[in-house]
Amino acid sequence: YQRRVHGIQPKMAADRPRRATRGQRTTPSTAEDEAFWNQPFFQEVEGDAGFDIDAALAQKAAAKAAQLAEEVAGGKRSRPDDDDDDGGGGESSCTTATTTTTTTPQPPPAKHARYIGANFPLDHDGRTYHVGTKPGDVNNRIVIVGDITRARRLGERLTDARSVLSARGLLTISGLFMEIPVSIVCCLMGGPMMDMTIRECRAVVEGPMVICRWGTCGGLSASVGDVCVATDARQIARQVDTFRAGAGTVPVLALPGEGTAHYCISQPVAACAPLHDLLVHNMREALPPQQKVVVGENITADSFYSSQGRTDPNFNDANDALIPTLIAKLPHVQSLEMETFNLFDLALSSSKPVYAGAAALVIAQRTRNEFIDPELKEATEILGGTAILRTVATFEIPA
Repeated sequence: YQRRVHGIQPKMAADRPRRATRGQRTTPSTAEDEAFWNQPFFQEVEGDAGFDIDAALAQKAAAKAAQLAEEVAGGKRSRPDDDDDDGGGGESSCTTATTTTTTTPQPPPAKHARYIGANFPLDHDGRTYHVGTKPGDVNNRIVIVGDITRARRLGERLTDARSVLSARGLLTISGLFMEIPVSIVCCLMGGPMMDMTIRECRAVVEGPMVICRWGTCGGLSASVGDVCVATDARQIARQVDTFRAGAGTVPVLALPGEGTAHYCISQPVAACAPLHDLLVHNMREALPPQQKVVVGENITADSFYSSQGRTDPNFNDANDALIPTLIAKLPHVQSLEMETFNLFDLALSSSKPVYAGAAALVIAQRTRNEFIDPELKEATEILGGTAILRTVATFEIPA
């Protein structure tokens, strides 16, 4: 990251001298010096189209240089560079490939983004804070995945591809599939990551969006190697207050309206029906006959472990009976994972049209305790991923 963004070559550990901890200095700085560097780079600039970030940084650097020169000339400072970002009096833990000495502090590199606004942070190019994309980086037809390797494999199916990798590890690959602009976005794992990714993609895309998730899941009645296409999704969440109350007779699971339980399930949220039907058709065409495409309800959990019924002796999860209770209460449930409900819920909540669908490869059969062979997983990710790409590319967005 340092080499790519800042042009800095990290020093090897053996070459690094011992230095003070962050926040310590060998030479005390003046109050004016502290006040200068502690002031924010942005002050009430939201909506100010004329604000020039580069000019502001240059102005601050010039003011700091003049201040340091005055202090050195007056004998107030013996080390003009003791206020570097290292935070200590020793040498920085990073150095440029060519070492130079200067008394003039430089503004941050141009690629070191400064974000405006706390409600929905964007940099001066309109890049979002987590996904790191700006308008033009993301197409309105998206395949969203949780595995960066899966994203790269699918990215090989695109032509004229370009990619953006954010500091948070979120990868966006955009290009053409069947001559239609599409994007593959890696959101990593879990509902909060799906939430951030969908919202930040929505912020940089104009008009309607088509989004299909291609992920992995646990199967309840579905077998390892099957692909589950969700008709709708519910959310299951661990009820922390129930655990804190220490209730010993509370049931393990409750549907809406059934009262208190260790785990509660929401009302369902449906996929876009025409997109779902097209996805089922394309998936069945793409996969070999021995691999089933299973249609049914999805359960999206807020944890990989507790709310998916994985028992752990290190924690009190009260979930030994969660899976059989879930099957008894909701016999049409096919898949159990951590993202689909959030996608469907955001699509329903969006003020601009978002057409959402989801498919997931069963890698773990929860009732038989089976796990997928890695070769089958890789082959299906490619075949199923191509079907997902075809789906988002050919779906007819309603007029």
